[in-house]
Amino acid sequence: MPRHRELLRHRNLRALEDAAYTAISAGEVTAGLEWALRAVAADVLRESGHRLVLTAMLADDRAGDALRHAEQVVRMLAEQLGVRPSAQLRMLMEEARSRSVMGEVRALG
Repeated sequence: MPRHRELLRHRNLRALEDAAYTAISAGEVTAGLEWALRAVAADVLRESGHRLVLTAMLADDRAGDALRHAEQVVRMLAEQLGVRPSAQLRMLMEEARSRSVMGEVRALG
C-alpha cells in the first residue's frame, strides 16, 4: 500500500507542476504562481516546483522576489540535502540577479 500512496503523491505533484507550467505558458502568471506554490508546499525539497515559482515571478517582473526565493532554495538544498542546485535553477537565479540589478539601476537613474 505505501507504494500506491507514493505513486498518487507523485502524480499529484506532477499535476500541480503541469498546471503551473500551462498557466505560465498561457500568460496567466498569477494562476501559474499559485499552482507552483502549491507544488512547493506539497514537497518543499522538490526543485522543479521551485523552478516554476521562479519562472512565474520572473514573468511577473518580480526579479527581487525571485532572487530572494532562489537564495532560500539554494540554502535549503545545501542544509537539508547537501546538494547544489541544478543548472536550470542556477540559470533562473542568474536571470533574477541580472534583472534585479537592472531594476535598481533604473530606479536610480
